[in-house]
Amino acid sequence: MKISAAILGLVSLGQAHYHFHTTIYNDVASEKFEFIRETDWNLRDGPELDVFGPNMTCNRMNANPFTEQGTKVLEVTAGSTIDFEGYIEISHPGPLQFFLAKAPSGTKVEEFDGLGDVWFKIYSDGDESSIIDERLTWPNWKKNRVSIKIPECVADGEYLLRLEHIALHNASQDNGAQFYISCAQIRVTRGTGTLQPSPSDLLAFPGSYDPKDPGLFLHIWYPIPTSYTAPGGPVLQC
Repeated sequence: MKISAAILGLVSLGQAHYHFHTTIYNDVASEKFEFIRETDWNLRDGPELDVFGPNMTCNRMNANPFTEQGTKVLEVTAGSTIDFEGYIEISHPGPLQFFLAKAPSGTKVEEFDGLGDVWFKIYSDGDESSIIDERLTWPNWKKNRVSIKIPECVADGEYLLRLEHIALHNASQDNGAQFYISCAQIRVTRGTGTLQPSPSDLLAFPGSYDPKDPGLFLHIWYPIPTSYTAPGGPVLQC
């Protein structure tokens, strides 16, 4: 009976794809892709499957290079909250994570490619999974609006803010984990934070994930795991 339910779950979830295009800050909603780097309209709903590919940084870019898109920079303060909104809800099971990468000195975030060991994790609901209706579920399930608080210790400067939802419904297959990624351009101002992540805290996208990582290669339907650890290590603490 449980196996049948798992198969039905795979079928029902197989085609539901999504992306995030709008930011909401201080109750003000942006235009679509005003502060989020725009992805190719033909591909923006499709997931990234290759953890070693260039699209792991900020998803599939528009035909124009990101430096020519005219994406604006959202000014925020450390300790404040930014919402990301999509056009449909998150309809696959899996963890939601957020990362920051600071643009190097002398480089505008609009020109920053986000490559190399530059990312640090500021949020993950990976360890908040629970079993509901005979399936492993995370707090982001069925949400089309998710929030991230910029840690108060984050230093002023320009950053890429990377949203990553990992769909695990097909993760028992090789390269079956699906990545739904969006990158916002933000400028942290008027803060007192001095955070300087150590090299051991930094991640690369692509580079830090392997398709055989335990958090990416597993069967979530049957038998249902009793615990889960998301890839990318722990959240950086202030």
